[in-house]
Amino acid sequence: MISTSFSLYKDQIISLFLRELKLKYKNTFLGFFWSILTPLSQMIVLYLVFGIYMRFNIPNYILYLVAGLFLWQSFSNLVFSGLNCFLSNGPLMKKLACPRSVFVWAALFSEIFHLLLTIPMTMLIMVFSGVPFSGNLFLLFPLLFLFILFSSGVIMLVGTIQMLFRDMERLISIFLQLLFYVTPVFYPENIVPEKYAFLMKINPVYCFIKGWRMAFSYEYPDSSWNILLNCTISTVIFVLLGGALYLLKRKKFAEVL
Repeated sequence: MISTSFSLYKDQIISLFLRELKLKYKNTFLGFFWSILTPLSQMIVLYLVFGIYMRFNIPNYILYLVAGLFLWQSFSNLVFSGLNCFLSNGPLMKKLACPRSVFVWAALFSEIFHLLLTIPMTMLIMVFSGVPFSGNLFLLFPLLFLFILFSSGVIMLVGTIQMLFRDMERLISIFLQLLFYVTPVFYPENIVPEKYAFLMKINPVYCFIKGWRMAFSYEYPDSSWNILLNCTISTVIFVLLGGALYLLKRKKFAEVL
């Protein structure tokens, strides 16, 4: 459904994508660099606390931290963009002769564009950390493809919910904050007590963070096939959930706009 709307309405999607970027960085001095500076500033604080003072025993901790934070920031931004992808485009929905799913693609590609900008930055940190490039980098291609599909499902899910319940933005903000601390973004997963390890297994985001880190590492204890399998399962679940809810409730959008 969503892939069909992309192929049929790609010109409108591109126009909306460019509009999203212009609105986001209108009257800003640093523009696109904000998408990198925000997670980098957070990385500096976390590195000082957990890399120097408390000292987690993680090889190449800066690279571990940066890879995790960049992908987490992208996911977080996608959720907040998705929350208002339908609601904030109400006037355009009434004017444009296109399916509402084009707004999903526009919001999605806006954030994926920023994620792509972080890849060369992470590679520079690989060089700085003395980590050699390896074939693991090719893992970025299937991971990125799965992450795009996964994110499309997330955007449809939260965007549709926000149309029906306007206070969801506050609840999801709290949920994301909790999810950040239960996801091994800045700490190693081996410090999680065994009785709470199931939280990582049911966490749909962590498999992507784990795979993203693996792509920028020359060695990793886990199999790439296991990571891709977990990412595929998360993707299928959220595409089905988001797509089903969107198809079920999209006719009510006109009533609540």
